[in-house]
This record gives sequence, structure tokens and C-alpha cells, in this order.
Amino acid sequence: MATLLEEGDACGARSEAQRLQADTIAAVNAGRIPPGLQEQTLADVTELAESITCGDGDAPPPGDAERLAERLRSSAG
Repeated sequence: MATLLEEGDACGARSEAQRLQADTIAAVNAGRIPPGLQEQTLADVTELAESITCGDGDAPPPGDAERLAERLRSSAG
């Protein structure tokens, strides 16, 4: 996502974020994310997906997406 944002492809980045959000919800529903991490993980993924605006050039700076992605990686590890 960060690379797409850096390249100016906010719509592509938003699409990836929405896929990540759907995959995360599926992982929670399947029990693949420990209960203690589910709420924060879903909140982080939702924040990421909602922070990317497609179509009007108002994508957040790449650092924001990278910061959220790092939080997700930290939670998973």
C-alpha cells in the first residue's frame, strides 16, 4: 500500500487496504487471530482502510500507511 501511495495510486492502495480489511475479518471469524489481539487489529485495519481517499487526490502521506502497517506487523508478531 505504501508503495502505491508513493506512486500516486490512491485507488489501488485503498483497494489493497479494503482487501486486507476483509481478510482480517475472515481471519477473526475463523479464529486465526488470538482473542486478545482481535479488537486492536480490526481497529488498525479499519483505520488504515478509511484513511485512504480515492479519487480526489487526498491520500494520506505514505508515512501514515507505513506507520499503520508497522502496527499491524507488531500486533501479529
